[in-house]
Amino acid sequence: MRSSIARKTWRERFQEIIIASPNLRRRKAERMLPLLKPSREAGVKVAVITMEPGRLWTGDPTAVYGIIEEVERAGITVALTGSENEHYAVIDKRLVWHGGGNLLGKEDVWDNPIRAESSKAAAEMLEMSCKGIDQSAQ
Repeated sequence: MRSSIARKTWRERFQEIIIASPNLRRRKAERMLPLLKPSREAGVKVAVITMEPGRLWTGDPTAVYGIIEEVERAGITVALTGSENEHYAVIDKRLVWHGGGNLLGKEDVWDNPIRAESSKAAAEMLEMSCKGIDQSAQ
């Protein structure tokens, strides 16, 4: 269910999409890039907030940096944070998708994303993530 909701959401016309995905991996990038390609080609600004690879519990940081470079070459801004653990998307600073599922990850029976149209909720989500963004990585 979540895949179809996400695909429909990403096809709508927006100006800006910000996605928080703490553990950016190869499979997520492979799902994300084709999903967001039409938005990028239409001029939508897309950003991903993710955990700084050196702070991840598992995986090779060098490989993750390579994935980040690939995402950036596709025209998506990547902001690194030291503490991101939320999965959400903020669209045009007013629409929030938040929940127990990872919008870029594989579907799971426990996924329960919530959609809210609220500029206040959007601002709070972004403020929470931006507090941990590593300024040296921008």
